[in-house]
Amino acid sequence: MSALPNKALQLTPNSWPRPGPGGILAAAAQAQRWRSALFGAAERRSVGRHDRMQFLTREASAEWCATNGFDVDRGSPKQPSGPSEKFEIPSDAGRRVALARLLWESVAGSAPRALLWVTEFGVWPSGEHRPLAESARAAWGAPGALAAYPGQLVAVGEHDDGLSGLVLATLFLWDCWLLPAGGSRAAFVSHDEFGIASFREEPERTAFSRKLEWFRG
Repeated sequence: MSALPNKALQLTPNSWPRPGPGGILAAAAQAQRWRSALFGAAERRSVGRHDRMQFLTREASAEWCATNGFDVDRGSPKQPSGPSEKFEIPSDAGRRVALARLLWESVAGSAPRALLWVTEFGVWPSGEHRPLAESARAAWGAPGALAAYPGQLVAVGEHDDGLSGLVLATLFLWDCWLLPAGGSRAAFVSHDEFGIASFREEPERTAFSRKLEWFRG
């Protein structure tokens, strides 16, 4: 495994909190330093972009869809009518990360704005760790918990954070929509371990399908 580029993140057994001078207070201080190392960069970035990064309630997410080309039925977006490709979500965690990246690049990579909307979570509680997601969302500027603000509006310059949210949803098998503004492309990952990607034109679907072959092998 290659060394981490950020030395602040290179946590070793020697840096674990342990009894000694300062006792519990020293251990708590060390834990806070760990949190700063892990989330500090994201927290610093979020301060400067708070006017752009937005988290939406379920109602606000539906309103955004209505004004950006997506139909919503019973609290969930509807798949666009263009060419679509259904796929299975792999069981391997590394492949799930790679799949999330492929979805983002194929569906929303060129979009100036996209909505990441988690419509259901907690179906497989043993396969998720929600505090991890909540910590990441807080670092990105979320004003409340996932249940209250399930929509994440991603602008230009925020794609890494948007992709991170999609990675978490794919890993944890949450129902999640990736909806770039315009209404002609979309992706959905389901807790039932499948997904659907829709495109504006057939050549886009074909190119995506070819890239999926690696996951089917």
